[in-house]
Amino acid sequence: YEQTNGRGRYGNIWFSPFGNFYFSFLLRSEKKPSYKAKLVFLIGIAVCDLIVKITNKNIIPTIKWPNDILINRKKVSGILLENYINKNGANYIIAGIGININSHPSDVSYSATNLFIETNQSYDLITLGKNLLSEFDKLILKFNDLGFSSIRNKWLSYSIPIGTKIRVKINSKNKKEGFYRGIDAKGALLFECLDGKMQSYLSSEIIEEVLF
Repeated sequence: YEQTNGRGRYGNIWFSPFGNFYFSFLLRSEKKPSYKAKLVFLIGIAVCDLIVKITNKNIIPTIKWPNDILINRKKVSGILLENYINKNGANYIIAGIGININSHPSDVSYSATNLFIETNQSYDLITLGKNLLSEFDKLILKFNDLGFSSIRNKWLSYSIPIGTKIRVKINSKNKKEGFYRGIDAKGALLFECLDGKMQSYLSSEIIEEVLF
């Protein structure tokens, strides 16, 4: 399978050659905008659970807030959520997921990898899709019944280590360095400035780079 017009956040191109995993599905949404923002955390957990499962726990991925999945500090997967309103006015969320299975881009500003390089194993894409939906179904039932707090600790267990030095992109001209302190009850990034002041950023602000 391949994708001819893949994109990530802010319209960035998503490298989509034959042999990788590209998956989108619709979710009916009549809930507040914050529901969509928190879904990216749930899907991130589902992707990580999937990778752990299919690699027999040999690979434990990490999440770089809010929507990048890493293996050995290299990007292997990304998530994009978009709103969609059909002709009858019904609100939906399109959840798009890309996972590098057999190849990854080399001409990008970040480090990337794929599952074949990391595990030396091949994967059936149809089976991946079924397993991903199974992981997602289990999580969303819990999420809808108990709220974000029910999945927050699981997300944090996959996140980059607390205390990691990071660079946050505030806007195209404004970047800050400091330390990652997790996420709050709303999913906002908790960021400690170099002077010790604590700040928080919502999902519209991204971690541009992790400084190891």
